[in-house]
Amino acid sequence: ILGIVRDITDRKKAEIALRESETKYRNILQNAQAAIFRTRLSDGKVLECNDRFAKTFGYDSSAACIGDYISEDHYVDPGVREQMLAQLRAHGEVNDFEARMTRKDGEIVWVRFSDRAYFDEDYLEGVGYDVTQEKEALEALKESEQKYKAILDNIQEGYYEVDIEGNFTFFNRSMCDILGYPPEEMMGMNNRHYTDKEFAKKVYETFNRVYTTGTPAKGFDWELIRKDGAVRI
Repeated sequence: ILGIVRDITDRKKAEIALRESETKYRNILQNAQAAIFRTRLSDGKVLECNDRFAKTFGYDSSAACIGDYISEDHYVDPGVREQMLAQLRAHGEVNDFEARMTRKDGEIVWVRFSDRAYFDEDYLEGVGYDVTQEKEALEALKESEQKYKAILDNIQEGYYEVDIEGNFTFFNRSMCDILGYPPEEMMGMNNRHYTDKEFAKKVYETFNRVYTTGTPAKGFDWELIRKDGAVRI
């Protein structure tokens, strides 16, 4: 029997280490809370992704999403993908780029992307987060603030907010009418400016008591000095 033997221990160790590394990579990829992906630059076809990405866009698994979801077809607003690609060409990457996307079932979601492009190899890779609830909450807050402001601007009572020092930080139109100042002059104005010295002391004591105890002050009569010098109660 003639034979040749070669010591391949190092090669086998390298193969085992490679398999372990790939397993760790897969575990990280699939367990990440971010939507991780690799897509083709030319049309946005998904080449690789984790399950989080798949579920974000309406698929049961990454296997079902890969090769089927083509992002170019799912941007809601025209020209948004071109804007992202322009930034990628200019800088090689984008961070916190937000876009409205349609899922497989047609539902619209907001996604915040951070991507890096590899133009020579025709792909980009990155992470994304579904920020739909965040966007909806901000929009609801905006609408609430608009309603709040509309109500305050249309009531006859003067409404105001002050900081600890007694400086105006917010007020409505009626408060401006009562004091006779335009809004730009009233912002930041201290209560000593529109009361006499003795009454300013009473105002400070009242504000301080409300601030320190949290107990509202009711039926507190003000003696205000308007811009034209007239005194109003």
